[in-house]
Amino acid sequence: MKATLFLILCLLSKEAFSQIAIAQTVSGSQTGYIGIPAQINPSVALNNYQYNLNANSYLGEYRDISEINGVIPFSEKYSFKEFLDGNLIFKSGNKSQVVKMNYHQLYGEMQFLDKKGDTLFVADNDSIAFVRFEKALYLHTTGNGYFKIMSGNHYIKLCSQQKLELNKGYNNPGNITVHGPADYLVISSKEYFYLVDKEVKYEANKAGFQKAFPKHKQQIKVYLKKMVRQRTPIKFYKEDDLVSLFKFCASLL
Repeated sequence: MKATLFLILCLLSKEAFSQIAIAQTVSGSQTGYIGIPAQINPSVALNNYQYNLNANSYLGEYRDISEINGVIPFSEKYSFKEFLDGNLIFKSGNKSQVVKMNYHQLYGEMQFLDKKGDTLFVADNDSIAFVRFEKALYLHTTGNGYFKIMSGNHYIKLCSQQKLELNKGYNNPGNITVHGPADYLVISSKEYFYLVDKEVKYEANKAGFQKAFPKHKQQIKVYLKKMVRQRTPIKFYKEDDLVSLFKFCASLL
């Protein structure tokens, strides 16, 4: 069956959802995609991977990612436990109406609920600058998708990006596993940290901070050594440490 396409017209802004092309999953595993970025491939290649979906086993074939999506618990594939009030903020400064939204970690895309309660995708629209929730703010970039802002200023932002990754392996406590007859397709949730300068992103490690703040490499180096001497070295996998380092770097601007 073909997916039903929706075009949502904004009540408060001409930009808001008027250009958002939508894809809705219909019965079966067929999903239509309109306006989804090219890097999101609806048919993920899982060559030589054996996994179990809906009690049926498949080996080494190209499978529709919607099948995998169907067996992952809601709490694992979305950033929030439920769809929350949120709206789009555009580069022009205009805002969309408030709708129920959530970030889908497997697709790396925002979704929202329409008036019928159907779950729809927000297209990767170049005019979107931010997605605002009551307690979270996401930065939108054309090439790299959505980043949750941890700290930032007008020039650069420290962000996190939650991703679900598919790997062949064996049962690993703490990960989501889809069992197959022989092997497992391990779907693990990982959080990555980045420094985002407009459309450019740097990994939030020592080299990344020096690239993001090129005029202050030496000061960053001195600061990191100072933290080591104080026996409080910066751990680049800890959010609090990254925020502290970012605020120090931002103070140099």
